[in-house]
Amino acid sequence: MVLMFTALAKAEGNADFASHYWPELQQCAEYLRNEGMDPANQLSTDDFSGHLAHNSNLSIKAILALAGFATLADKTNRKAEALEYRDVSRNMAERRVQLAGDGDHFRLAFDKPGTWSQKYNLVWDRIPDHSCLLRSFVRLEQEVSGAL
Repeated sequence: MVLMFTALAKAEGNADFASHYWPELQQCAEYLRNEGMDPANQLSTDDFSGHLAHNSNLSIKAILALAGFATLADKTNRKAEALEYRDVSRNMAERRVQLAGDGDHFRLAFDKPGTWSQKYNLVWDRIPDHSCLLRSFVRLEQEVSGAL
């Protein structure tokens, strides 16, 4: 939801629509801040693996949604909230690289060495005004994807 609001704000050049739903967006952002780094056991688009905890691709989506929330906060003149969530998303991105690193690629799940999946949620990295993902991570994912 947060990413869709961020995409709309980018397309419209303002976050007026997001202002009408700010309490709900804050609630989503707080949930992602607390639960998004290391997702619980759930079904995702990687459903070929069944229910999966510690899904690193869902972690990417949470991190990017928090960066998007920072963008929305900035566009609605909530500067302190924007700085806070931008820092949260960057710190989570750095931690994700540590948790998911598996040599020459990143794992499907943090606790499953030797696994890999397409990180399709990287597409959302182009939506927030300030990318929070480490360029080295994005480059490695692109190299691994291109090699398949």
